[in-house]
Amino acid sequence: MGKKKTALVLIHLSSLDSFADFFRDEDPKFTGTYALAARLTEAAIKHDGPVVIADQDWAAAGPHSRPRFMFEQALKRSGRKVTRIHFDEDESDWDPFLAKLRKTLERLGVERVILGGVWFDPGEAGGCVTATYQYLKLFFTTTVASDLVGCEDDMAPWHPEVWTYAKAL
Repeated sequence: MGKKKTALVLIHLSSLDSFADFFRDEDPKFTGTYALAARLTEAAIKHDGPVVIADQDWAAAGPHSRPRFMFEQALKRSGRKVTRIHFDEDESDWDPFLAKLRKTLERLGVERVILGGVWFDPGEAGGCVTATYQYLKLFFTTTVASDLVGCEDDMAPWHPEVWTYAKAL
């Protein structure tokens, strides 16, 4: 059996659009969303292991979609191989998606998962990244990278420590 791998799993990149829109009054130039998209891009391109993206695949819809477009173009230019899973909770139930994600990670020989994407709730009360974290931690060593998630509120406090992508490695 081969070496067990650490996967970077990014949940709902299309929700970067919602993240930009949510903070548009405080951040009309989407500076925070561009910064999050840039961190996601760097992590996805440089990650030493499988990269899995679960996304709603929304069509671009205005200036708040540009950070996501920037991510997608950079990823495409990099030639980075990723595994994509279409999932939109408005179209499908969570249980089949989570089972498919788990099977995908098992097929890829994954032992550890680092999660990023939108939305994460440090109180673990809601959000797509949160729901994915709560499920995957039952089967894999799973960490949420605080610098790779979009949150409505500040990340601190979240559990005993807040993990960045670099620390999660």
